[in-house]
Amino acid sequence: MSCHDPDHERENRREGVVDDAVPSLRGRSLQSRYALLGGRLPGCVGLLYRGEPDNALAQLVDFPAVRLEALVVQRDGPLMGRMLEALVQPDHLLSCTPLSVRAIVAHESPDPGKIPSALMIGNARKAPGIFESKRSRAMNIAEIYEIHYLPEKSKKRRPSTVAGYDSSVRLHVLPRWGSCEIEDIDPDDLQEWVDGFDRAGAAEKAYKCLRQIVRWWIRAKRLHIPDPTLYVELPAKEPYRPEVLDAEGVTAMLRGMWGHAMEAVAICSVTMGLRRGEACALTWGDINLKTGEVRVNKSRQCVGGDVVTEGTKTDKSTRSCYLPRFAINRLRQIRGKGLITGDVSPDKVARSIKSQCRRMGLPHVSMTNMRHTWATLAIEAGIGIETVAMMLGHTDISTAYDHYIVPRRAICVAAQQAVEGLLVKSAGKPRRMLLAAA
Repeated sequence: MSCHDPDHERENRREGVVDDAVPSLRGRSLQSRYALLGGRLPGCVGLLYRGEPDNALAQLVDFPAVRLEALVVQRDGPLMGRMLEALVQPDHLLSCTPLSVRAIVAHESPDPGKIPSALMIGNARKAPGIFESKRSRAMNIAEIYEIHYLPEKSKKRRPSTVAGYDSSVRLHVLPRWGSCEIEDIDPDDLQEWVDGFDRAGAAEKAYKCLRQIVRWWIRAKRLHIPDPTLYVELPAKEPYRPEVLDAEGVTAMLRGMWGHAMEAVAICSVTMGLRRGEACALTWGDINLKTGEVRVNKSRQCVGGDVVTEGTKTDKSTRSCYLPRFAINRLRQIRGKGLITGDVSPDKVARSIKSQCRRMGLPHVSMTNMRHTWATLAIEAGIGIETVAMMLGHTDISTAYDHYIVPRRAICVAAQQAVEGLLVKSAGKPRRMLLAAA
């Protein structure tokens, strides 16, 4: 009987052991069987499995081969029947299709507990030690994204987060890579694609979107295939320096917003360093006008033309902030009900504030840069970076430093004056004599 005959193979799988499929292995030890097969199969790979039947089978499914030449199992052992079931029909428990194995070979041992549960021998397509799965070749990037990745992430991520990445995927990733399977993506082509972007920020976002899709699919399907995104070098980005207001500019802007419909949200934004969505989601019920405590626990975003209210960006973004006394006094005078912006979309809120500042000839920055403004003023006032990060709702200090702190002259001069005072005190000399000759 030939092991290449599928009809005989299926029949033998149903009957039990396929000992005759590889006659030269009968009567030999497990090690010699492996050596024999390894010597005659190009690129042969052998894997030893121990443990319970389902565990061994799960490992086999998790590390799929293009085609197994033989599977050596203990005769009448617990793994025998389980393997035969998986070979003949789909295994719904493990969500796998029938395994592609050309032969099952039984072995006997006086002490089954001291030998592997099974020996798998197969051909690697590219190099010894690497198996590739047919399942990885079943879908291209567009299909993976539309059918699996996007629905899965939509269950776990905020709508605004999904919308932001979805736009980059559809604009940059799918037009170039949508029709490609993961194994078809050449790292050199990928590098050329990244280098072709005009803006480093757009290149980084598009590349990371593709990388997430590829790695998520490899991990989700437990595929043993190369990751083509591993060796890409991203272009250097210019340091980001947001436009911020100084203390005089903040007071001028707030005076100009006096009596305006968006005065309350402007006050909360620039005096607490809130994200735009956090400020626009505030209700008057969130603000304690006695203590100045403001509960930040939601965000209002524009997503696909609709306004949605969702949770805050991270766990630490859900926090209590505190208004300064002058802000509490003014908000008491203009208190209302419901949202402090009224039923106005975040986009319209931002445009309304900008329009008022232009009309009044006032200094103006975006609502995002009002957040940067507060962080920079707090550092300038001597507040520690760890406190600033906490009040901004950041998960770590580095985020506040990298993205929100602008190195202003007042901050640097104050730091130098503090160090100078320490040097003068240590030297025991007047400041003007500090560097005088001894």
